[in-house]
Amino acid sequence: MEYVKGIVEKDPRDTALSLLRIAKNNAAMKAEFSVFKKLFTSNPVLDPKYHNTHKVLMNIFYLFFPDFTEKEVKVKICENSQTAFFDYESLHVALYHIIENATKYIKHKSELEVKIHDNSAYTTVEMDMVSTKISDSEKKAIFEEGVSGEIARKLGKSGDGVGLDRVKKIIELNNGFIELTTYPENSELILGIPYQRNVFLIHLPRRHDFPVATKIT
Repeated sequence: MEYVKGIVEKDPRDTALSLLRIAKNNAAMKAEFSVFKKLFTSNPVLDPKYHNTHKVLMNIFYLFFPDFTEKEVKVKICENSQTAFFDYESLHVALYHIIENATKYIKHKSELEVKIHDNSAYTTVEMDMVSTKISDSEKKAIFEEGVSGEIARKLGKSGDGVGLDRVKKIIELNNGFIELTTYPENSELILGIPYQRNVFLIHLPRRHDFPVATKIT
């Protein structure tokens, strides 16, 4: 007890950061286990409800603010009271993976802008950032299992290529879809690493009367 107390008193900031990272990892594991049991069956059972999209995003972004701060990234999340109809637990996992990827690949000392739009059918979460370059040939492939972008592999941050594949399947199971828009004309080279503007768009149904998905393919 005295040893741990001494560490906390000596460096309270690092202690606080460590506790936040532990909380983030615990939240991720809890959601992953629960969603794995819920989704990867022939007849997954979801519990979709109307949720305030901004509040759901903030619940997850709070876990990652230390990571963005470490990279001196300014996160700008525009307020919006728009709701969408989805299963909170499963979508939490999808958004977690997307935001985690942003912390890995976003440019240092840049800005991540998050906007929420709506139309008659969908509420759309737009994540606009400058991050490592994604070629045209990779735009669809990175949402497939076992596939990571070329730059991500070179940087050694690619993982096992499961994250975005799971994201796509979970969003589709919630009767939404995800797309990526890239802006290669805005590319720049920093310390030998190509960056460009990348915008992820997550479309979630606004209403409860969408056709119900039955399984992940």
